[in-house]
Amino acid sequence: MADGQHHAAFALLGPHRVGKQQCITCLLPAARTVHIIDAEGQVLTQARALTDDGIFRATLASLPSRYRLRVHWAHGNQCDMEDSFRFGPSLGDMDLHLLGQGSHL
Repeated sequence: MADGQHHAAFALLGPHRVGKQQCITCLLPAARTVHIIDAEGQVLTQARALTDDGIFRATLASLPSRYRLRVHWAHGNQCDMEDSFRFGPSLGDMDLHLLGQGSHL
């Protein structure tokens, strides 16, 4: 996943179930720490690093309908950002097919 070669990123990243657990997984290679925050900016939980190349996962009792990521970057800055994988894929099968053909407008 971290090298950009996985064919189905939405299958691994964003909110989903892992076994019986509710999880949020994100790929942020330059992050030092990642927290899951609610719509008001309150920390719900800290994600743990699964790998050294920036894959983080947080486990929650239930998935919030709205959440953001609070990222502490390795260079010292911090920002709150949307998890783009929270919204689901925006390209359908036909879009992917046409893009593969080179005929998608």
